[in-house]
Amino acid sequence: MKLDNYVFNIWKIKLLLLDISIYIQNVLGGWHQFAVYNELVKDYFCSDGKDIYTSVIYSDDDPYANRELRLYASVFLPPH
Repeated sequence: MKLDNYVFNIWKIKLLLLDISIYIQNVLGGWHQFAVYNELVKDYFCSDGKDIYTSVIYSDDDPYANRELRLYASVFLPPH
């Protein structure tokens, strides 16, 4: 009887750990919690002090080049 209770408790602990690991993977998995929205990146000015819509140095081909230093300091950008 004691052995059955022991085995049952071990299985309960294993299931609990499995539930916790699945929860952690679903909640913390991926990069979505670390990435900012592109609209926030677009709000940073270019290095000439103008926004991306009025600046002549902004390029849609390389949207992270020629931007103000605050962007590089506060947002993890993809490598160029």
